[in-house]
Amino acid sequence: MSSLAIQPLTSKYHKSAFKCLMDYFFTQEPMVKSLNISRESIEPYVKELIEKAIDDRLSFVQLNDNQEVVAVVIAEDYFGEPSDTLLELSAGLEPVFALLEKVGSTFCANNLMKNNRFYHLLMIASAEKGAATFITKVALEFAKKKGFVSAVVEATGTISQHIIQNTFHFKELQAVPYANFEYNGKKVFEDITASEACKFYEKEL
Repeated sequence: MSSLAIQPLTSKYHKSAFKCLMDYFFTQEPMVKSLNISRESIEPYVKELIEKAIDDRLSFVQLNDNQEVVAVVIAEDYFGEPSDTLLELSAGLEPVFALLEKVGSTFCANNLMKNNRFYHLLMIASAEKGAATFITKVALEFAKKKGFVSAVVEATGTISQHIIQNTFHFKELQAVPYANFEYNGKKVFEDITASEACKFYEKEL
């Protein structure tokens, strides 16, 4: 895989990046699957998410020989300004965000909410074996050059946790077991068995 195949996420790649995220992230993400969120209902949220990522200029795509996106890293400033439009389009995802807030609570409590310090790997999607590792490496190198002091990620499945911990040597800061997490008094993710917990990681750059 050539580094020339890695490009910043721009409007040119919006459609292809959207397809990659829908096919290889949202169809496999444990919490989204557990909530039985339909593809149709989540599409507006994903499209707006990509728009924000394009504006933030922190995300990347990897292209094949046909200039099609085969991997995507959606990244953001962890303490950056939230998007009101994204919040409006996120109906049905509230339990997911609640768990992500909980798993990041220790990190938030121990760090000042400063911009341009923590590079948040929000989503990583890959249609080809090895592509996720390669594009993540490029994204982390970019973040270091941009002056971010560390990278953070919530890894929700066993494969992503293995890559983050064993390939990139992120440090696990907190874990929230799916079986124990409650939202509005209900254990909404207790049927998730492929992965034991959602985990929050940090890596100094």
